[in-house]
Amino acid sequence: MYREASDDLTLFTQELQRSLSPQALQQLAKKVGFVQRTSKFQAKDLFSDLF
Repeated sequence: MYREASDDLTLFTQELQRSLSPQALQQLAKKVGFVQRTSKFQAKDLFSDLF
């Protein structure tokens, strides 16, 4: 059972990392209007501070 939970957690972690990749975060930030222009800071910087 421990092995199954570990495998599930690994899959969840991989999916979370894929969903919150820098490219995905930048695209989402532009879509919702958080980022309107390019600067030295990126959306990933905000989320990396949160996690």
